[in-house]
Amino acid sequence: MAIKRQVERYAAYYFNWCQAFGEHDAVADETGALTWLVGEDRVGVILAARERREILRELMHQERATPELTISPEYIQVNDTRIALPSLPDTTALDRLRGLFEGQDPLHLFLTYHVFYPAGTRIITFSRKHPLGLLYKTVGKLQVRLR
Repeated sequence: MAIKRQVERYAAYYFNWCQAFGEHDAVADETGALTWLVGEDRVGVILAARERREILRELMHQERATPELTISPEYIQVNDTRIALPSLPDTTALDRLRGLFEGQDPLHLFLTYHVFYPAGTRIITFSRKHPLGLLYKTVGKLQVRLR
């Protein structure tokens, strides 16, 4: 059963600035093309560089109308851009993401980083908590469908 939610999008005031993701458990495929991060009140995804650029171009541009994001175990799609995901036997991250979406708390989407991952890695993060106001500005809404 699909869940639909509206999420607030945020972008950093300065290029490449972002807050740390924080403590988490990671679930990755064996190729390294996909890593899900599961924190206490947030879930993030790290995609391979080429796929991440395509998705972020659609997802984070401020001048675009409200993007539509679909997340399923098989793919992530933003508007007309679809990225196939490798199969993961561990569904912990998607289960936790579903838990965030089923809750009543407002959800926020922004980019984070973590020192455990290579320099320049950005984590697409869904969180119950607002990002730091000193680093991020609101850029609009996002329609999300979780399958």
